[in-house]
Amino acid sequence: MRTVPVLRRLVSLVLFAAVVGVVVGTGAAIWEVWTNDWAYYGLTGLISWELTRSWTKWIQISLIVIIAGYSFRRLLALMLQKDTLVDRAFSASVSLLLAGALTVSWGFHTNRYTYKSLWQAENTRLLMGIQVPEAIFSPKLIAINLFILVTGTLAAVVIYKLCRFLYRRTRGLFPWMERRWAWTFAACVSVLSVPLFTSLGSETSTRPNIILISIDTLRADHLSCYEYQRRTSPNIDALAHGGALFENAISQSNWTLPSHMSIMTSQIPRSHGIQTIEQRLPKFKVTLAEVLRNAGYTTVAFTGGYNVDARFGFDQGFDTYHGDKVYYLTLEEKVKYGKGVRLSYLLPEVLNWLSSHKDEPFFMFLHCWDTHAPYMQHEEFVEEFSPGYTGSISMVTHELVSALNSSSVEAPAEDVERIRALYDNEIRYVDTFLGRFFDAIDRWNLFEKTIIVLTSDHGDELLEHGFGHGLFLHEPEIHVPLIVSYPHVIPAGIRVGDVVQSIDIMPTLLELAGLTYTERVEAELQGKSLSRLLERSQHDSVAFSEGDTGREICLRTGRYKLIASAQPDSKQRKVQLYDILRDPAENIDISSTETELTLRMQGRLEKYLRSLPSVRFSGTTDTTDISNDFIEQLRTLGYVQ
Repeated sequence: MRTVPVLRRLVSLVLFAAVVGVVVGTGAAIWEVWTNDWAYYGLTGLISWELTRSWTKWIQISLIVIIAGYSFRRLLALMLQKDTLVDRAFSASVSLLLAGALTVSWGFHTNRYTYKSLWQAENTRLLMGIQVPEAIFSPKLIAINLFILVTGTLAAVVIYKLCRFLYRRTRGLFPWMERRWAWTFAACVSVLSVPLFTSLGSETSTRPNIILISIDTLRADHLSCYEYQRRTSPNIDALAHGGALFENAISQSNWTLPSHMSIMTSQIPRSHGIQTIEQRLPKFKVTLAEVLRNAGYTTVAFTGGYNVDARFGFDQGFDTYHGDKVYYLTLEEKVKYGKGVRLSYLLPEVLNWLSSHKDEPFFMFLHCWDTHAPYMQHEEFVEEFSPGYTGSISMVTHELVSALNSSSVEAPAEDVERIRALYDNEIRYVDTFLGRFFDAIDRWNLFEKTIIVLTSDHGDELLEHGFGHGLFLHEPEIHVPLIVSYPHVIPAGIRVGDVVQSIDIMPTLLELAGLTYTERVEAELQGKSLSRLLERSQHDSVAFSEGDTGREICLRTGRYKLIASAQPDSKQRKVQLYDILRDPAENIDISSTETELTLRMQGRLEKYLRSLPSVRFSGTTDTTDISNDFIEQLRTLGYVQ
């Protein structure tokens, strides 16, 4: 009755493997938690998830290695009628090879959508009457295929030699190892290994990750990397110092909904058609997330909801769209903050997702509302931004914004400074959590293979011409930060002075990622890739922007800005012209004194609008159902009166 000892031995091996897995898994989890400071930040849910994930992973690995090693050892002892130290070493080596093969196979499985995309590419070439994906004709893939051919041949030779060796040691006990069958067996194994080698050498596996960060209502000129006098953004500054900073980036609208849709579609608002909260992006429109998902990327979004809600079509192309977290805020939090979700709320969920998807190409859209009104005072920054203030403004509410916009009385200088200090302290607060996000990316060794873009949808007037946004097309509302980081590809410390646009982000990301796209996608893009500027080449420095619901439009060049009412007949437009270099505050309208220049700028505006690629837009959009609760939430943000 040898069955009982064998079962007892197997049970003991399973228990031993479980203990080893728990011990190693606990150590790995502690290391992960410690290096990411999750305990310091109080991310208990993420710590628990990491511990469970680590246990599961290492128990499985321990079971595979220990059980496989024991099985090979017993099999070899049975075949050779002995159990020497050499035989045990051989069985251990084979078990480790098996564990490695299973690990690589799992890597192929988790990235199956990436490899599958090679065979679903829209760009194809006719070969012997068959439409073959264009991607397989790339020189890199041809070299990889040659490598597979060579390594497959070598693998067949090694397997054949191993079979002959075992055949001689066992004195013909296993006839399938005889010479004529050994080659057949070796060839079959080497052919079956080709998909495995392909998964390791696929061109798509080298594609960079992409993270697009949008901090709502963030003015460029209030960041210290844009030469602001206060130190508001040390972590954003570090990102800029490691990449490229665009000094004159212009958003395509002065409020959230159309501006973000322009970023996602590379089209100005009057082209993508989303200018009011009753509209939804038509399905035939092409989004950045769609192009990347079709190229094999896993696409995910973490947003604060409201004007970037999925109901407007922002979820188009995303595998997962986390846009409803705002609805889980407590009533007290909604009353207290009166805004969308902060990055501090989103960060644990973001890190949770990232830790489980960091080994595959991904596109992440991260959006937060920290710098959107109302502005709150964060106690840790009181002394830095508001030392000695004795006035009555404890926070900037929407009621205060409305009162200041409707009042003919100028606010006291002390209160104006207090309002700007509160805005700056909100920037510093979100910058702190961005630093923690960047630390996690760095500790996971993702910085080197990730394109990071940081920008905003618009800024805020801070009593230069009014208070808030959606009011005018002056610089405080449409001059936004744009920082692009991609180590070893984009040289560190570049500052680009040319005028660029938010619609340039999508074509820039696609080019940096090395993606080719169809003529249909190219025809829809109205922005231009900024890669030429990163190489210090010339660029057509002009930007277009639209006011709330398209009431006003503007053309921004390197020196001048033309603002015109959006009437169909350009001769009937009321225009303003500003010299940005001499009058950066835009206080002096020179349209009446510089009539010839004004006419030239109007001509450039008309030329720019005519130069845009024609888009498939019939003048109507899909509609979205807006509930009374949603309208009330938009009212708390100041978007609905």
